[in-house]
Order: sequence, then C-alpha cells, then structure tokens
Amino acid sequence: MPMTRLIRSLLPSLILLGGALALQAAEASVDHRLVKVQDLLTKGMELPGAEADVKEQLRKSTDPALRLEIISAVVRARPSWLGTFIRAQVADTDPRIRATVVDAMLQVRPVTAEDLVRVRALIADPDLAVMQAACRFAVRVQDDGAIPHLVDRLEEDSTGTVRKALTTLAGVDMGSVDAWRGRLQDQARRISGLAEELQSAASQGKTEAFRETLSRLVLLHHERVEVGKVLMTYIRGRDPVLAKLARAALDSLGGPLAETLPPPMAKVVAIAPPPPPPPPSFWSQWDPLAVAVVAVITGIVGMMGWFLLRAKPAEPVSGPAVSKRSGSS
Repeated sequence: MPMTRLIRSLLPSLILLGGALALQAAEASVDHRLVKVQDLLTKGMELPGAEADVKEQLRKSTDPALRLEIISAVVRARPSWLGTFIRAQVADTDPRIRATVVDAMLQVRPVTAEDLVRVRALIADPDLAVMQAACRFAVRVQDDGAIPHLVDRLEEDSTGTVRKALTTLAGVDMGSVDAWRGRLQDQARRISGLAEELQSAASQGKTEAFRETLSRLVLLHHERVEVGKVLMTYIRGRDPVLAKLARAALDSLGGPLAETLPPPMAKVVAIAPPPPPPPPSFWSQWDPLAVAVVAVITGIVGMMGWFLLRAKPAEPVSGPAVSKRSGSS
C-alpha cells in the first residue's frame, strides 16, 4: 500500500479521538512521516474512551471500505483491547473484514476455545480469502480440531490450501475424502480406548499405570485438541498427583489448549508439601565410613589396654620387714 494511502487509512481513527493527536497526525502526514503517525495512533488508542469511540464509529458507518480501514488501523496499533474488539468482528458481513479479523486473531493470546470454534466455522466460508485465512489460523495455532472441517471442504477447494493445511496438521496426506474420514474414525476409537484406560487406572489409584497410559496418549501429537480434552479432565480434577502428570503431558503435547493454562505449574496444581523430616539423631549425622573407623579405633585401643594390664609386673606384698641376723645369738 502506498505511503499516502496508508496514512489516509490511519487518520480516520485518530480523528475519532480528536484534539492534539489528530492535529499532530495531520501535520506528520504532510511530510509522510509514517512512523510518527503510527506512533500517535498507538498512543491514541490507549486513551480513555478510545475503544468506545471506535466501536461507535463502526456502528454508524455504512461504508465497508471505511470500516475496513478503521479495523485495520486498530490491528496495526495493537491496543490492549484488541482481543475483545477483534472477536466482535469475526461475523462481519463484509468478507474482506472477516479475512482481516481472522489474520489479526493470530496476534491475540491466549487462544480460547471460543476462538477455535469461530474460526473453524469460517473454513466453510464461501469467500476464498476468508477460507484461506481460517486455514492459516488453524495451522499457526496447531488446531488439529479443525481437521474434520478441512476434510468437509477438501473436495470444493481447487487452490490446494485445504490439503496443505490438512497435511501440515495431520502429518500425512490421506488422499481422498473417504480415506481422511476413515482415519478420523480410527483416531477417535484409539483416543476413546486410551481414555478408558486412564479412567480405570485413576479410579484404582494406579499411578504408574496412569503414567504409562499417558505416555502412549501423547504419541498422538497430531490429535492435540482431542487428546487435550481428555487431559483437561484430570488437570481440573481433585487428585493433585494425576493433575500434575496430565499437565506435564499437555505441556509436552503443545497446541491451543496448552496455551489456555497459566504457565507456572504451582498455579495450576496445588500440591501439599511433604511433611518435615524428623530431627536427625546424633549418629545419623555421621558418615557411615567415619562411624566404622571410630568403632575400629575404639576396639584397638580397648585391646591394647587389656594387653598392657596383663603384661604389667605384680606389686610386692606389703608386710613387716624381716632382718637378717649375723652370727649366733
């Protein structure tokens, strides 16, 4: 888009805010200082009442081109209320706006379950640009829950966009629609079976069996959304140990459901700290080797003392002294 046209597209949103910002933007636009205009736009969108003003202008406007310019300007400014604003425009009647909004939703984090549902529905949109934007979104956020919707659109797409999205998300190209649907059924049965194994291990308190089943479940990394739904049951459950294991599995799996949870594990699962250990005894603080050496030395000293006592000469018996007589009496 030429610079002059881009500046003109930014000005309507600034004019909504009025005052010095619009005047400064107009002055900057005369010199084509695009960076200055965009900076003013970003500041203006954070002013109190800016979101309400923009929404009111959209409501009043009947010109799709002007509405698209205002929405695009908000997307470029990326105000703090972008997520709320963008989500409200997903079902706009103008396909250009729907496509712009879907691409803009890639800037919004975290992705919510409602976001996934809204964008999946747009895979069936009759407008090619909207469908392509929905495919890009699914691939970028790793939404393999969109695969059934992509399969339904596969035969109608002559651009290759749907097949490319399917292959990227599933890691394989099954070819025909029937083959894709057969794969979906097989994967659903497999996930259901593993979910039953998890439930059985959890109900019987078999933590190791639960962990082993998890390790097989996360191998289905091209079914992140469906596997994630199974894991969320335990992440939100009452058992802190199972919740911790399920959260670790979901983190390793990735995908949109993992983004919906806070990153610090401590905030997700409250695990009671272990009880404090008993105070150590005197001997427990000694190294085992040191204790053995002391014992040996003590034994040697004792034996040497015993031998010394046995080798000591006997003391003379005390009694009256006997004098030796010389000669006869």
